[in-house]
Amino acid sequence: MKERLYCPICGQEHDINIIKKKVTVTVKNQNVECMQVFYRCGNTADDNEFVNGKMLNENLLAVKDAYRKQCGLSTSD
Repeated sequence: MKERLYCPICGQEHDINIIKKKVTVTVKNQNVECMQVFYRCGNTADDNEFVNGKMLNENLLAVKDAYRKQCGLSTSD
C-alpha cells in the first residue's frame, strides 16, 4: 500500500510505502511481540522508516493490547 505525502527523511513529496512488521518491545521487563505500521521511504537506503501521529497512537495501542493479552488482562477490544 502507498500514500503520497511529504517525506521528512528525504525532504520530497512522493509515494511512500506503508508497511507492517512484527516487532518486539519490552514492557515492564517482559518482551512483547506485536504488529506495527510504518511509512518507508524508498529514496534512501538507511534509517528510512517513520510514523505520523496517528500511526504512533495505533502502534502504542497494539503494544498495550499485546502486553495485556500476554498477561491475561482485558484488551481495548
